[in-house]
Amino acid sequence: MRFATKLLLILFAIPAVLMFGFFSLQQYRQIFPDRAFAEITGRTLPDGIYAKAYGWNINDNLFHVGHYWLLSGSSTPLRRFTHGTSLSESDDARSFLPDMQILFGNEETLEQVIAGFEDESPRNNWYWIFEGETQALYHHN
Repeated sequence: MRFATKLLLILFAIPAVLMFGFFSLQQYRQIFPDRAFAEITGRTLPDGIYAKAYGWNINDNLFHVGHYWLLSGSSTPLRRFTHGTSLSESDDARSFLPDMQILFGNEETLEQVIAGFEDESPRNNWYWIFEGETQALYHHN
């Protein structure tokens, strides 16, 4: 095989392997959203809350991925989720609710948000609690 052919194979193989790895990791996270939460955020979910689903999107440039978890639990644990974090209640949170249909195939809408939270880190993290207080969404930047 000529040198140019080997070089081209290598140049195509490296991005292909990286893309395969990235999408395999995202698939793993979708299958095990609780583990993904601990891995990405560095903390475990509080007692009484479990992750129903994990989603992601590229949100502000090619190399930054936003992570989303659809959380489930009763009212008290979902309200306590923000304890020990820098999340605080915010009116701005309503305007940053992502499209739940695209992320999870859910129908939750802005009108169903009863409380929204954000922190003031360089890349804001967001948290929304929906009507009925049995479901919430956490966005980790």
